[in-house]
Amino acid sequence: MEIVGAYAGELGYDDGEADAWFMKNGSPTNEWAGAVRFSVPYSRFQLLGARVFVDETTRFSQVVVCPDSSDAPQVSRPYLLAESVGASQPGTWIDIAADTSVTTDVDLWLVAFWQARATGPQIGEDRETPIDRRSYFGSPTVRWFAYNSGDVMARLQIEGRVGITEVRSIGLPGLDVSPNPFRRTTMVCFGSGTSRSLEVRDATGRRVRGLWLTESGSAVWDGRDTDGRRLPAGAYFIEARVGVQRRVVQVLLTR
Repeated sequence: MEIVGAYAGELGYDDGEADAWFMKNGSPTNEWAGAVRFSVPYSRFQLLGARVFVDETTRFSQVVVCPDSSDAPQVSRPYLLAESVGASQPGTWIDIAADTSVTTDVDLWLVAFWQARATGPQIGEDRETPIDRRSYFGSPTVRWFAYNSGDVMARLQIEGRVGITEVRSIGLPGLDVSPNPFRRTTMVCFGSGTSRSLEVRDATGRRVRGLWLTESGSAVWDGRDTDGRRLPAGAYFIEARVGVQRRVVQVLLTR
């Protein structure tokens, strides 16, 4: 598989500075927790870790990253579970490493459980506007309460792959494009196979043109999109499918 594009980043709703300190210790049990609910813009990614900004070195009993279930964290199905974690010094981030493949269409929760009868650590809280209303506190055995006074400083680190990929497989018909680069028209020739149509996509993967083959297995592309407008110069991809397999070639459109 050839990767055209990849991303690595950190998801968070705070601005990186603690304006106050957050702790809602409403229960004497170790089930009481603070949490942040994340909407991840990708359905498949690698979870690389979690971070929580704290005021001192008292340890959390657990830090969990888990999927949403009916607007509550499903802590029984964690993607990340770390026990007895704390900061090495006051006023710093707790960093918890992970390397877990995640495939999901629901939100993720980062949940930090305080120890029984704990008075800390307090979590950093960003109170500058805008406040994203993604922070919560509560317990799986009680309920989860929205906290809308600030953004609790907890983050997720993720990595993933985007763009267009090509799967090379024996038996996939050939796909030839010439000339490349081209200025006016280009000929697309497709070998034997069941597909009689091709698609042209831009660098983001968006479909800009459909091509229909003649009986000889060839088609002509004049560098226009589906509305007949001339496309800007750049890199484009022509995709042919046979069953669940596909072949993709890159072409350069010049003006």
